Amino acid sequence: MVDLQQKPPAEENLSNSREQQDIFNFGAVLFALAELNEFPVILNNKLGDQISPISPFSFNKLHDGPAQRIIRSLLEKDPTLRPNAEQLLANQYIQDRITSWRQTSNSNSQSNPIVSPQEQFSIYRTYFSQLLVDIAGSSNDAKLALAKNDVFVEFVNILRWASVQNNQLARPLQEWICVATILLTEDQQEAANIAHETEIIQELHVLIGTILSLDEVKFVHGKALNILAHLGGFPQKKKMFEMGIAQSIVKHIKSIECDVVEKILLSIMNMFIFKQSFFKGRDKHPYLSECQRN
Repeated sequence: MVDLQQKPPAEENLSNSREQQDIFNFGAVLFALAELNEFPVILNNKLGDQISPISPFSFNKLHDGPAQRIIRSLLEKDPTLRPNAEQLLANQYIQDRITSWRQTSNSNSQSNPIVSPQEQFSIYRTYFSQLLVDIAGSSNDAKLALAKNDVFVEFVNILRWASVQNNQLARPLQEWICVATILLTEDQQEAANIAHETEIIQELHVLIGTILSLDEVKFVHGKALNILAHLGGFPQKKKMFEMGIAQSIVKHIKSIECDVVEKILLSIMNMFIFKQSFFKGRDKHPYLSECQRN
C-alpha cells in the first residue's frame, strides 16, 4: 500500500539538501560573528548558488572550545555529517546560551539602560545568533511565522541604526540582515509579500545604492534584493523602478565579483518586467528613454 503522506524520494532529497545548505550558511554566519571576518567559501557552479568551504580553514579569534566545535560541525564539507536543526538546538552549550540570553533580555527589558553603540551591537549580534538558529532548517510555516512576527520591521530599524554607525559595527549587521532575508524569502512568496509591505526594500535601496561602495557590495546584498524583486508582484516591480533602485545600483555591474554583477543585473531585469506577457510586445520599453537619459 502506498503512503500518500510520504514525500517522493526526489522531493525529500531536495528538502534535505536545502536544510543541509541552510545549516552550512548558518555556520558561515557564526564563523563571521566569531572571527569578524568573512568565511572562505567557493561557489559550486553545478549547484547554482550553493557554496562549499575552502578547506582547511582556521580560527584566529575564537579559542578551541564548544562554540568552535559547533561551528566546525556546521561547516563540515560532507553535508551528511552536519547536525540538523533539532540536533543543534539540543546541544547543551546552545541550551545554556539560550537560557543566559533570555535571562539577560528580561533583565534589560526591566532596567532599559542607555547603551553604547558597541553594547547595542552586541545585543544585535545575540539577536541574529538566535534568529538564525530559528531559521536554519526550519519549515516553510515556521519561516512564514517569523515574517508575520514583524521580523522585517525589526530589520528596517536595525539597518537605520547601522547607517549612522562606523563600518566595523554597521557592515556585519547589514550583511546578516541580507542573509536572514534570503533564508526567509527564498522560494517563499508569502513571506516576500510581507517584506514588500514593510520598508525593507527602501532600506536595501539606500544600503546598496548609496551606503556601500563598489568593492563593499557582496553576493548576499545583491541576492537579497534580487529575491524581493523577483517575487514581487507587477505593481511592486514597477514601484521599485520608480523609486530609482535600478538607476542607483546599476553602477555595481562594474564590480570585479561576477556573482555580484549577476545578482545586480537580475535585480534590474526583474524590475523591468512589470506586466504579464511582457516580452510578446514589439513596442519600445517605456523605461528605455529614461535609462538612456540616465
